[in-house]
Amino acid sequence: GGMGSLRCASLLRQVTGPWSRCTPSRVTYYYCHACKYSSSSDRDSWVMKSPFSDVDIPIVSFSKYIFDAQEQFGGRTAMVDGVTGASYSFSEFRDKSIRLGSALTRIDISYKDVVAIVAPNCPEFAITFFAVTSIGAINTTINCTYTADEIANQLNNAGASAVVTHPLLLSKVKEASKLCKNLHHIIVMGPAEEGLLSLQDLMKDDGTAFPHNIQIDPQDDLVVLPYSSGTTGLPKGVMLTHYNLVANLQQILHEGLNTLKAGTDGYQEVFMGLLPYFHIYGMVTCMGLSLLCGAKSVTLPNFDPKLFVDVLEKHKISYLHSVPPVVSFLAHHPLVKPEHLSHTHTVSSGAAPAGSTLINNFIKKFGSEIIFQEGYGMTETSPVTHLTPKDNHVVGSIGVVIPNTMAKIIDISTGEAIGPNEGEGELCIKGPQVAPAELEDVIRKHPHVADVAVIGLPHERSGEVPRAYVVLVPGSNVSEKAIADYVADEVAPHKQLSGGVKFVDTIPKSPTGKILRRELKETALAQ
Repeated sequence: GGMGSLRCASLLRQVTGPWSRCTPSRVTYYYCHACKYSSSSDRDSWVMKSPFSDVDIPIVSFSKYIFDAQEQFGGRTAMVDGVTGASYSFSEFRDKSIRLGSALTRIDISYKDVVAIVAPNCPEFAITFFAVTSIGAINTTINCTYTADEIANQLNNAGASAVVTHPLLLSKVKEASKLCKNLHHIIVMGPAEEGLLSLQDLMKDDGTAFPHNIQIDPQDDLVVLPYSSGTTGLPKGVMLTHYNLVANLQQILHEGLNTLKAGTDGYQEVFMGLLPYFHIYGMVTCMGLSLLCGAKSVTLPNFDPKLFVDVLEKHKISYLHSVPPVVSFLAHHPLVKPEHLSHTHTVSSGAAPAGSTLINNFIKKFGSEIIFQEGYGMTETSPVTHLTPKDNHVVGSIGVVIPNTMAKIIDISTGEAIGPNEGEGELCIKGPQVAPAELEDVIRKHPHVADVAVIGLPHERSGEVPRAYVVLVPGSNVSEKAIADYVADEVAPHKQLSGGVKFVDTIPKSPTGKILRRELKETALAQ
């Protein structure tokens, strides 16, 4: 789970698929605020839609999306290390990312390879993340507080071929690496040690090995494999695409939600990079948003009260991403004075409910001019699904469904949507920020299936239903119904192939082997 305490039980196709489903939640009452946004009158009226218009989501790689936006910020400061004071301008940030991408290419890290980052927040974390992203490789971000065994588990599960770490965590990472047979490189953020590579040296690469002709498919290719908190078992890798992250940033930048001021006339937003970048909330809404919008981020490796207050004073933070314990510290600690937030226009809080008492205490101390924005989300939704609007929101609420997103609460036994005060159920979310599906993987395991593609078809009642196009192994004589029944035994009811199964001779693919889903969809709709 990301910004909320829910666990998500399934990974789903982006928009082209069924609903993403979470475990039983106690958030039913939040939905009372949103009912008025719904259109029809029957059970489907409990599907929450956003009060805001949809946003356009460009189909571009995450690195291109961020780098293109940064063109206009050039010489401005992008990131400052709150401890050492080391800083990078936007043009340096991009330059170092490209040089590091070239250096990684030289050590045989390429398209679809996995690189792990085990490091506290610092500018080099972000540079590594975008170097990996820009060469079409996949980041897996690892919690710094993990033990060596837990680090090894994630390195092995994600299939990491390299790990980038900080000197303070090096002994743990070295110990973990003994349990990893596929890990080829340990790169340390500091001077090189024997047998290790130095990140600082790699960032001095001349850039000539950078793979400029790399073809990234934003809707199919993964950009990051963050691991969920593992509250219901071992942490699971969540497969997020370039498109998922681009979508979520576009969604939260909707003018009804976004409180950032345009960075013209010398004004620059200042973020505090306090929330861990290894966690989806810090990664997207803090690191990603600041690099996209030209804000300056001051990174902190952990929450240290004195350092935190020093950074508030020295850097005049304008937009503070926080979690309830930080809000509590601000509201109640004598070290923090109201003037420490005199430059702050927005405080956002996620990851757990702040509660109206705490928020009101915060407002009492700092005044009601500061916008206090709460949200809800999870790792599987990149992460934001709900956010309080910048105008007229209910204190202590998670807000409204964000653009391009739908949400409903369903009764676990019937699968039907339920309305306010009708009891507890599971929260289902649908939108372009939802991680892709596992349906194809399930069908591929069938002994008679040679190839498969699943698409979403419009459906009056469900919004969209999945249909499978299947290529059979030569000589097979199974029926379409047999495949559908096989899937029904393997997945939750809402993921069954209600759009049917169609046998075909071949699945349309691009020269690089990507499934051309749009082509299948057009064919289906034309029939």
